[in-house]
Amino acid sequence: MLGFSNMRRGTPLVLERMEAAAKKRREEIKRKLHPALFKILESYRESIEALKLLGPNPPKELAEEIWKRFEWKTTQILLTLAALGGTLR
Repeated sequence: MLGFSNMRRGTPLVLERMEAAAKKRREEIKRKLHPALFKILESYRESIEALKLLGPNPPKELAEEIWKRFEWKTTQILLTLAALGGTLR
């Protein structure tokens, strides 16, 4: 039992280190990716949520409208990026 008594006291420290390492990994990934990609991903998530709200068998017209909106938003993000002189490369 002597060896196991220390594990309980050390557990919060281990969790804190794991959380700090995960946060550091997220920050490194975010730093490496282009900010426009995050905007496109947010738009994609919104589209998926909108499709989910339509239920398991959404009307084809509504699903197509959601995807057209996603494509439009993506195009707008890329056009804004191009107007600022940037690319995703």
